[in-house]
Amino acid sequence: MNNRVVSKNYKGELPAGDQSARFRVAWDEENLYLRVEVEDDRFLVSPELWERPKAENSLWVHDGALEVYFDTGADGRTNLEKTFDDDDYRYDFSISKTGESGPGQVNRFREVYHQLADGIHMPTKAEVAEKVVSDFQRTETGYTYTITFGQRYLEPLMLRKGFTSGFALYLHDNDEPMLGYCPKGLSLATQAGAACDYHPELWPLMILSE
Repeated sequence: MNNRVVSKNYKGELPAGDQSARFRVAWDEENLYLRVEVEDDRFLVSPELWERPKAENSLWVHDGALEVYFDTGADGRTNLEKTFDDDDYRYDFSISKTGESGPGQVNRFREVYHQLADGIHMPTKAEVAEKVVSDFQRTETGYTYTITFGQRYLEPLMLRKGFTSGFALYLHDNDEPMLGYCPKGLSLATQAGAACDYHPELWPLMILSE
């Protein structure tokens, strides 16, 4: 991940080694697996942020929060409105409330239209938070995410050879304890300096292969 995004309001420095990340994706007929390995010169744990109302729905305020996007119809480039549509997901991940390594927080921030994903039986947000597995591990130089998405939590994306979807990541970074949000990060958007939220036309295409 080498597309750096910096808020216009950010006045701090960007030292060498500020943040770097790489990712790997694998799949089988039951699960999609994502691993993100991050080096970060300063990783902040902010337990006070969990005291905010509906904190579980605002994981993006935490240092190291990860946004994962799927355009299950791979139609972001042909959407004339250039924004989310009915076949897009956004999943958010963060460190746990304890601030320790282990199972991390999971939130399905945005979901596809329910009729595309098993109708009235579509997984609830609560089920997603329990069943989408996210392991967050602190390391000497940063942290890692190891995430498992079951097929049920990606529909109508199909885990089969040749299936194409949009796929993107955005990784938050904050070096200032009192800031309360993350003013910079790393993005997979295809436009330099652009984040991924609300811009599926900038998400790379992912083609499942053997």
